[in-house]
Amino acid sequence: MVHGNSSTSSEPSEPSISLPQAGSTMTEFDATKIAKICHMGTEHFEAQLESTEHRLAILSKWDIPKGSKVLELGCGQGDCTAVLAELVGPNGHVTAVDPGSLDYGSPYTLGQAQNNIFPLPLVVGLINH
Repeated sequence: MVHGNSSTSSEPSEPSISLPQAGSTMTEFDATKIAKICHMGTEHFEAQLESTEHRLAILSKWDIPKGSKVLELGCGQGDCTAVLAELVGPNGHVTAVDPGSLDYGSPYTLGQAQNNIFPLPLVVGLINH
């Protein structure tokens, strides 16, 4: 269910999505906040917002409990990672891994997208392939 801002101003509304969580409680997730984390330019924000709302709708069906630890393989530029981080909350943890080189991706590279996430040191030998 998408809720828009009922303001009569000419500014775009900031919709948020109400999604069911485990335990049958409703939690408010701010799609605009998440989309702003993922969006790296000044153009096409509405497309990013629509994509974020879609990801929230899908991932909320998984009933990921707050505080969960999630491993996301093939995270790309991290759009789903940001949604997963919102779903697990501040006591949860999302580890996102992508095998692509840092110069891969369009319109933004994986390297550029890394600036939008909390950096963790990569421990040599931590990942075997």
